[in-house]
Amino acid sequence: MFGATVPTTLHRDRHVIPARAQSTILNTGNIKFLHSRSVMDTPWTKSPEEILQHFTVDASRGLSTDQAAKHAEIYGRNELPEDPPTPLWGANS
Repeated sequence: MFGATVPTTLHRDRHVIPARAQSTILNTGNIKFLHSRSVMDTPWTKSPEEILQHFTVDASRGLSTDQAAKHAEIYGRNELPEDPPTPLWGANS
């Protein structure tokens, strides 16, 4: 076959890596950095302070502009998907 095939899902230490992060990993080969900063084991057991420290975030200022842009590039914008349109057969007329 021509070219390399791209896996649909990359796994690292039992964690599924988001699709946008996959392209960053494939382009840079830097899965260790991405994993170490973006994945936290059992985050629900951590205090807010531990989470802020893990992601190097200042609680009073949040993410820097550069950090927010990088996260948006890797993970996508922090927004909900739009509702799908109502099919014609399901519309009340």
